[in-house]
Amino acid sequence: MKKNLINWMTIFMVAIMSVSFMSCSSDDDDNAVVIPSGTYIEENGDEGELFTLVVNGNNVRWTCTVYGKVESVVDYTYTINGNQITLVSSKYGKETLYFNQKGNRITIGEITYIKQ
Repeated sequence: MKKNLINWMTIFMVAIMSVSFMSCSSDDDDNAVVIPSGTYIEENGDEGELFTLVVNGNNVRWTCTVYGKVESVVDYTYTINGNQITLVSSKYGKETLYFNQKGNRITIGEITYIKQ
C-alpha cells in the first residue's frame, strides 16, 4: 500500500512539474513589433506642454503643444526590437530609445502615453 501511494505521488508530482514548465510566459505580450494605431496622449502632460502621438501602421506623428498652441510636429517611421524602438525622421535622423507596451499605455524613452 505504501509503495502504491509513493508511485501515485511521484506520478502526480511529474504531472504538476510538466504543466508548470509548459505554461505560457508572462512576458509574451511584451514583445510587440507594432504599436496599435490610434491617438496617444502623454500620461503626465499638462496644458503647459503636452506631447501627442498619432500612430498609423509604422508611422508616428509626434506633436508638442504649449498652452494650446502647436509648437512642433515631427513625422517618424519606427521599428521595434524587444524593448527598444528606433525612430527615423527627416528632421532628426535616427534615434533609438527604450520602449514598453502594456495594455493601452506605451512608454517611449522616459514618457508614457495613454491611448485615447
